[in-house]
Amino acid sequence: MKHKTVCVIGLGYVGLPLANAFSKYLKVIGYDVDEEKIRNLGNNNNNEQNIEFTADPSKIKQADFILVCVPTPVTKSKEPDLRYVKSAAEIVGQHLKKGAIVVLESTIYPGVTEEIIAPILDLENESGLKCGADFKMGYSPERINPGDEAHTLDKITKIVAGMDGETTETLAELYGLITNVYKAKDIKTAEAAKVIENIQRDLNIALMNELAIIFHKMRLDTKSVLEAAGTKWNFQHYKPGLVGGHTLLFVLILVMIGYFFKLKNHRDEIFCLSFAAFMHLCEDRMWEIPATLLYPLYGFGFPKGAVIGENWYDYFLLVFNGSYTPSLSYVFVSEIMGVVILCGLSVLTLFLFAKNFFASKNLY
Repeated sequence: MKHKTVCVIGLGYVGLPLANAFSKYLKVIGYDVDEEKIRNLGNNNNNEQNIEFTADPSKIKQADFILVCVPTPVTKSKEPDLRYVKSAAEIVGQHLKKGAIVVLESTIYPGVTEEIIAPILDLENESGLKCGADFKMGYSPERINPGDEAHTLDKITKIVAGMDGETTETLAELYGLITNVYKAKDIKTAEAAKVIENIQRDLNIALMNELAIIFHKMRLDTKSVLEAAGTKWNFQHYKPGLVGGHTLLFVLILVMIGYFFKLKNHRDEIFCLSFAAFMHLCEDRMWEIPATLLYPLYGFGFPKGAVIGENWYDYFLLVFNGSYTPSLSYVFVSEIMGVVILCGLSVLTLFLFAKNFFASKNLY
């Protein structure tokens, strides 16, 4: 293993920490299509011996392990947008060497790795290499939480799964160099595990949001209610908050579930698509509430020197990324003013909400 080379595709908040972690043990190639990012990373690289940042895709051919860490946003119609994953697969397929293992880390629905990415790798490979015979596939869902010092990469457990037992064991050995490892039964099991990780959090945050609205109308303090309920030994602690962002996004995950059942289990199609539509509505409803009322409504007061969640900059970028949220209203908290509202024109914001609201209703 010590003579192997790892190539990380996509040097964002998931790929870059992964590349840096592996560079302590193996030679690493960090590839990204953003040439300016590559120049900046190269200028700040203090570990030149083990890691090389490049925008040259031909370097991928040197890698024994290729880890794809690209985003999976949603389209305007709230369908999974796999264009970045597919594009990465095309690039990898054109520069793949025999014996390599390609690992997808992006958030996707069950079946994508083997049913969508593997065929692309086969098609794009000019050397005629075939998945299963000449190269292998694996999946290891990312669990990076930017700014969370308690759950850094070396302190968490990474799920790994290969297309066969041998590949799974190899990936367990690889990822075992940098963190704890759990070997999933197969790739689809690992993909599904990633989906429900996000659903569990999102669903409970949405429930807290709805309860906060109800308690507010009843003139009850939400924080006090949650503190009282939290005294029971099996109560799961969640707080109201804005649902959105990368792995906090209802729509992406639930539509993925809907599509999975629609393709694989037709008798569940109506339930899954209706459930997804319901969650769209729950998510969009939260943007009806004026941002200035969020904290008083939830009973947590106006914080100073923080935002909704810790490590404001990373969280701000993720949660209020325009590609993930249905509104142009952004919430930013500063030490001086407590809460400052940055928003577009009120009419435009109302129009965007109405558009998403009626789009959600039309799914029923």
